[in-house]
Amino acid sequence: MTKLETIKNFVYENGITYFPISEEMESIGKHFFLDKDFELICCPSLASGGYEIEGMEYVADWIRNELTEAEKAELEEIAHRLYVRIEESQEGN
Repeated sequence: MTKLETIKNFVYENGITYFPISEEMESIGKHFFLDKDFELICCPSLASGGYEIEGMEYVADWIRNELTEAEKAELEEIAHRLYVRIEESQEGN
């Protein structure tokens, strides 16, 4: 069992269990998270700051297909940074 498999600080909303660590991609107006299985999920960013949790959805292929190559690369970087931040948050647990 890895360290990440023992995490207990998940959030459960709208039928999705996810880590409460996010990153925003301003160019497409979305916040991104990783779910308990490290799948990328997103929800709309709010103009006033923060995000709309009720709009949370999995980042499916159709979402990726609508992105430019630069946005796809940024999305992959976001997913990697989220994973690293989650791992770092668990050090010492």
